[in-house]
Amino acid sequence: MPVLALDRGSMHYEVVGAAGAPWVVILPGAFTAPWQYDDVRDHLAREFRVITLDYRGIASSENDLWHVTPTILAADVLALLDELHVEQAHVACISLGTFVLAELLHTAPDRVARCAVGAMPALRRQGRVLDSRAHQVTDFLGSKLSPHQILINSLAPQFWSADFRTQQPERYSEAMTRMMELSVRDVWIGVQQFEGVFGHDWNRTRVYATLPRTRCLFLTGDSDPVAPLDDVREHPLYSGGPTVVFRGSGHLFLYERSALYGELVSGFFATGAIPDVLPGDGAIEHLDAVEAAA
Repeated sequence: MPVLALDRGSMHYEVVGAAGAPWVVILPGAFTAPWQYDDVRDHLAREFRVITLDYRGIASSENDLWHVTPTILAADVLALLDELHVEQAHVACISLGTFVLAELLHTAPDRVARCAVGAMPALRRQGRVLDSRAHQVTDFLGSKLSPHQILINSLAPQFWSADFRTQQPERYSEAMTRMMELSVRDVWIGVQQFEGVFGHDWNRTRVYATLPRTRCLFLTGDSDPVAPLDDVREHPLYSGGPTVVFRGSGHLFLYERSALYGELVSGFFATGAIPDVLPGDGAIEHLDAVEAAA
């Protein structure tokens, strides 16, 4: 896996897809392992040249900074685009990645083509996602798990939808097993990334409102604790749309519904429009100002 040297760190990345095809960059969320994006990467690579990356400090990427912020990560992504001589790329992002992309749009707007903005936090009260988790931590304290595994076991399940856990139990079990393989360093950097987001100026994401509807598509899951539907409906960016809500999906809908996501985002990047019919999942329904994928 190629590596890019950064100021006080490094970034491991991978490029797949046909040479000469339009570029796509996938910007992951916090606590994110690369395997969560494998299916989406492979789907997009049928029509695009896709860049996947590990943020500084995650997996094999190095980091020597005490505090990691979306601004720093955006500068790292821009350095990677320069390294690969990418003049402009479509960007698919999720969660933390939505803040990184917003900073990239502030810094170098001409380098970004169309955006698929996934699971952008929409919380009227920041921190709600951590509510009512103390009892879960207590439940695990008597186990033989390490402290960072207790944290994973306490937080990770809420990011998957109930439908995914019950209807795809084998994939859910595999996902939790692989998340438990995250190292102490991965979890520590993930905590820093969370701190970077909650300490970040969320108004910076208003840059998305300056983009025409043909350049920016919002996506979220209807069971996402980080973007509850009531908050999504009232959010000035989501309600301006176009927005697609994946039914029966959580914060990590990109993994839960990878085939549908791949079809939808690939089509949007190619045409700037949402298809009238989503392959295999029926027609899009209108939910207030939000379009929902059934």
